[in-house]
Amino acid sequence: MVDTLAPAASAGRIPTGERVEPLPPSRQPVRPDGFRPFASNPVMYGAIRAMFAPRESWTQKDYEQPIYVHRTDGQWLRGFTYYTILVPASANEEPAGVVAAELAWDLQRRFDVNTAWLHMALSSHACDKWRPDRPDYGRAFVIDREQVIRTLGISAVSREEQDARARAHIEALRSIHVQRVDLKLVGKKGNKAVFDFASLEPHGLWDISLRECGQMYWDFGGPQVTRYHTWQLVGRPGLWADAFLEGPICLRQFGWISPEQFDSLDRRDGRSSPWPHILTIELAFRTRFRSGKPVTLTNADVIRVCGGNAEPATRRERYDTRIRVENALVAMERYGCSPDFSEWPCGLSPIPTPEEMDAADEAVNDDGAGAVARAMPRDYWDDWLPCRTTFTMPTEVALANSVRQELPKPKPKPAALTGDDVKRLREECRLTQGALAEMLGVTQSFVSRVELGKRHLDQRQQKRLRNMTSNMTSSHN
Repeated sequence: MVDTLAPAASAGRIPTGERVEPLPPSRQPVRPDGFRPFASNPVMYGAIRAMFAPRESWTQKDYEQPIYVHRTDGQWLRGFTYYTILVPASANEEPAGVVAAELAWDLQRRFDVNTAWLHMALSSHACDKWRPDRPDYGRAFVIDREQVIRTLGISAVSREEQDARARAHIEALRSIHVQRVDLKLVGKKGNKAVFDFASLEPHGLWDISLRECGQMYWDFGGPQVTRYHTWQLVGRPGLWADAFLEGPICLRQFGWISPEQFDSLDRRDGRSSPWPHILTIELAFRTRFRSGKPVTLTNADVIRVCGGNAEPATRRERYDTRIRVENALVAMERYGCSPDFSEWPCGLSPIPTPEEMDAADEAVNDDGAGAVARAMPRDYWDDWLPCRTTFTMPTEVALANSVRQELPKPKPKPAALTGDDVKRLREECRLTQGALAEMLGVTQSFVSRVELGKRHLDQRQQKRLRNMTSNMTSSHN
């Protein structure tokens, strides 16, 4: 992978004449009404919780990689999912290795709300199987650069900065690995397990990479290297999909997120608190878990899910935390959710009284000097933390998530590819052995031995080959 992803410019960059055609992008996983599906299983939800968890919620023993443990205590599934941070491997390297402690914590600090939104976007593509009649049902996803930039909300910065930020978030997401899944179905009938979660060996949460494409250029602005005009995000879900996208029907669960929840949030980095974003994602999952019913959270719950500190040491820290929580609660109404503060004591409610609103109006109409923050009762904190807010989703969102929905039954797995099959598929796509090797993450000699029948592709390599050749064949047609 080239280190810098930048377009050609008129100065210092000369086209080479070589060009890599982009793959056909996956369709946008959106219903006609704008709703997006997302995988609502414990592994996906636990990954969200890991991204927003403070450092102290991660554990580390004997200088090994950091570990985050997510507990599932639902109506049907109970147990634990273990996450770790590993070095993202390039296409020509061995599988990801354990990072040094310093680098692991650096990757952990990269997790933010933009990483989470990218995670949610990939989740939509992964479970876009609600229309199995579509021609690209169940295939790997290909997302153009422009769509990734819109998802991350970084359209306002320079192209070079966009690429740098996008790569940082993609690398952070690639670093999250599922170390172990230990879940059990509650109340199962008989002695037969619903799924052997032990078969889900350690794996990356997402198998994703950047594929550079378009016109190639010689860049003479710095080191004389070749660069491509653009790139695509190509990938598929990790092994967790075997259980939660293609496993037993009781595990293939997904929910819906509305356009207001996904598209209307202010994505401008550093200009607004991330807590409304985090709370929006949290409510999307909880609404699905509760089948569209209202969700109730205490202020302590909001602080916890947003990665804050519920026990601030100073008065100023308590004030800052309170303001962040209340701003996030009030913001939910702008994003299609109705917060109910009726259970709050009158003196603690985030909704100002008529007298306070009149005073604020007078201050604004004058010079603003009279505007002051609401005075809270002395020692209010212990009474404020348990205050409960009930969130009611719009009727359309609640209705979409009220029905227990399962992804369609997966298609039967095809027979293993022989060496002749691999050669035929490669030639149909007009690929050299070297080009196919690069796409599969193996060496050219390995591809040659496969075609001679001396080696075999594993199941994931076979799946990747079928997906890639299907996409290329459809584009040629």
